[in-house]
Amino acid sequence: QIVPYVGDNKRYAQLLTGLQQGSNYLVHIQVLDRNSYVMYTSPEASAKTVCSGKLQV
Repeated sequence: QIVPYVGDNKRYAQLLTGLQQGSNYLVHIQVLDRNSYVMYTSPEASAKTVCSGKLQV
């Protein structure tokens, strides 16, 4: 899923749907340039779905 850039030091959020509730997930955040080239990949982050079905990282 792609989240458009809105500026430096801004908070970003993304709702991931279709995930199994109560499951653990390992996610990476990637930063893409205008040509969709990967400029940065974050370290692996642990995340878990909550009862609302939202993923908390």
